[in-house]
Amino acid sequence: MIDYQKEFKLIPNYINKLKEVDQNITIKLEQSNSRFIQIFICPSTAKNAFKFCRKFIAIDITFLKTVYKQNLLLAATKDSDNNLLLIA
Repeated sequence: MIDYQKEFKLIPNYINKLKEVDQNITIKLEQSNSRFIQIFICPSTAKNAFKFCRKFIAIDITFLKTVYKQNLLLAATKDSDNNLLLIA
């Protein structure tokens, strides 16, 4: 059985590791009373590549069936070669 509370407490460590690898990454973590609410992650490579993509953004959501009933929201676009690029 997964200990979700323990896993959520690891998010700040995960954020620090991401920032070590990508100093220009955009990360927004929202918490309330030390409880996880939501997180936004956009790597700097995705931000830079988006400047050269088509002016189109596709949003997709999936529902995660855990005890917390979470949603995973993704944003993607298409580059000049018609390939999908995950931007957030």
